[in-house]
Amino acid sequence: MKPSGYFSLTLQVATGACLGWFLTACQTPLKASHGYPAGWPQLTRLGEGCGELRGTYANQGIATAPNGGVQPITLVSLIPRDKPLDQHAIRPGASTLPESVTLAVLPATRWQPYPKLQATIKTAASIEAYEVGTASRRNALLYVLRSSGSSAGALGFSSSQSRVFLTQGGDGSLIAKIHTEEQGMILVIPAYSGQYTWARFERIGD
Repeated sequence: MKPSGYFSLTLQVATGACLGWFLTACQTPLKASHGYPAGWPQLTRLGEGCGELRGTYANQGIATAPNGGVQPITLVSLIPRDKPLDQHAIRPGASTLPESVTLAVLPATRWQPYPKLQATIKTAASIEAYEVGTASRRNALLYVLRSSGSSAGALGFSSSQSRVFLTQGGDGSLIAKIHTEEQGMILVIPAYSGQYTWARFERIGD
């Protein structure tokens, strides 16, 4: 049960910045570690610019669960929506449940050293496009999904954020490694926890 006075705040954070510790994390190939399922495809080492990620993927995927099994996950849940690019209706009144997500990787520029990810979410009713700034340019695309904080009055404060690494499986599927970290202070005692989740989405088009 949440203590009295508890409040929470969820913020979409800027995704373009890449701090030094991010650079260390995102320039090395992802490894099949931290609970990567044995039956999933081998991870692909992406080239400069991560262009291999371009394609259309099913919104419904599977993710590792704490009990060692798998659980459903949606690709839409991993797409930050703080930078909308476009939205237009196809069939007003039709289902708004996301069917697929098309990823486009825009090349780095002189002023933007890392590629930008453009995610287009398609439903039966509409198409929505979002820009996602990244903090890497090889082996995997890295971005911060969201940051959230919660307070329990005088008891303490905690905040969490998820770093998402996108790469490709040997069968062309989209593989995401999600590292969620939570830090806080409870009665002046520092607290930290971290969790890794792997997610996989089938490629359904180029």
